[in-house]
Amino acid sequence: PLYKSSTIYDIGKYFKIKLKYILEISSGILYYIYKNFKINKTEDEKRTTEEILNSGEINSYSEMCELYSDLCNSSGVKILIINGFIKQKGYKVGDSIHKYKWCLLDCGQEKKFLIDPYLSMGEEKDDNDLSSDFKPFYFLTDPEFFIEDHIPDEEKNQLLIKTIRVKEFTKKPYTVTEEFYSNVYKYNFHLKNYYKPEFNCKDSEIDIKFILDGYDLEVDCFINGRKLPEDKIKIDNSEFRNNYDIKIIFTSNGEYKVNIIGKKINTVNEPQTLLTFKINVKIKNIIKHEE
Repeated sequence: PLYKSSTIYDIGKYFKIKLKYILEISSGILYYIYKNFKINKTEDEKRTTEEILNSGEINSYSEMCELYSDLCNSSGVKILIINGFIKQKGYKVGDSIHKYKWCLLDCGQEKKFLIDPYLSMGEEKDDNDLSSDFKPFYFLTDPEFFIEDHIPDEEKNQLLIKTIRVKEFTKKPYTVTEEFYSNVYKYNFHLKNYYKPEFNCKDSEIDIKFILDGYDLEVDCFINGRKLPEDKIKIDNSEFRNNYDIKIIFTSNGEYKVNIIGKKINTVNEPQTLLTFKINVKIKNIIKHEE
């Protein structure tokens, strides 16, 4: 239904009607660009988004950001363009870093994601050309990995609790290799810093609540090495967050070691520890339950 004569408004409206969630729309638009535009690497004079759209060609990272942000914003998805610097492939300590632009997806409620729409289209080759292999690594990249080769002008746009300075950034060698990609995909989940676990205690019951962002996990809880029954773990899924609620009833006083582990669903990866802690139970009239 999207024709050559479609305007930015037409395309934005189409995605807004066809797709439901913010992440669906933002990824759908990125894939639409990937399938319908030729990526060049020329330094032509600045063009309007409509001119880029009508030409079917994107000539620079700047044009890519402009087109992607305008299409997303016209569909109701808030995208900001971030100015900063990038390490080019093969960067060594002492080399220059280069001016660059990428995007920030603002979902509200302090939920923000980093996207490099230009490098999502492929990887820069040694001849400064761009391969045509789609790179999902640069879509919703974890800030801890994005900072490996991107640093924004404003520190707040790093989306890190502990930000780094440009001087520190330039002293780190280029690490974004194929091995780095595979390791990120293998271990691309962990308990986010933004959401601390919440503990509530009542009589002999402890209620643990925590949140993981954007990942579908299989979660297990072990108490002194024994697995908690699955019906004690409740998961409330939303578009961006998985809310976990684990209830533990203690049958006797003493010290307990609690270990909560998680693994991405439908993967062969080894489980990782999400939370681990010790609790000392001292209750006067603890109810004795059968084993």
